Amino acid sequence: MPAKLMNEVLLLAERDPKSAVRGTAIDKIGGWKPKDGEAVVRQALGDSSYYVAGRALVALSKYNQPDALALAKKWENETSGEITNAVAEVYVRDGNVAYLSWFEKRLDNAKGGAQIGALYSYANFLTKMEMPVALSGIENIRVRALNYRGGVYSHYAAGPLKRIGSTFKNKSDMLLKTMKAEKDKSKLPALQDKLADYSEIINAVNAAVQSVEQKGEE
Repeated sequence: MPAKLMNEVLLLAERDPKSAVRGTAIDKIGGWKPKDGEAVVRQALGDSSYYVAGRALVALSKYNQPDALALAKKWENETSGEITNAVAEVYVRDGNVAYLSWFEKRLDNAKGGAQIGALYSYANFLTKMEMPVALSGIENIRVRALNYRGGVYSHYAAGPLKRIGSTFKNKSDMLLKTMKAEKDKSKLPALQDKLADYSEIINAVNAAVQSVEQKGEE
């Protein structure tokens, strides 16, 4: 990345009067991770805009995941959607099953359009989980979609479910390539077990999507 362009982005993150521009600049910094960027990101955590502060939290996770996780913990109960979306991104990035209850609670408490964001972030989190948690989460989404009358789940649940399915399909395809290239045949049984797990998750997603889409046609 040319130094001149990076300096311009750093200045935008610090000084631009528009929060959308500052937030976008912070995202770029998080993606590029310039040496001088972390100080700018940490300063942006106190921005008056929830959007900018949220993007700064996500960018911080690229520089210092432990610090980002500690701050996300403090921000778990914020009412701002921009902040809780950022907390979700940090938790998804970490992929620790310990955060499962937070995602489920967020689903329970989300209202109106916020349900959609909560549903997608939950789905993203499930893509990082092992089979038992992933299967339980898929069923959770399916049941919510079928039972929540007047909510958004029955209309939008298929999308997050399909995201889970496509992610595990990609994992399955990559694992098949790994297995074909593996020279140590003693490792194949464990890889085959993992492949079977992925297959079960994909089948569960397909069944849930069919159930949800049939509900939506009623």
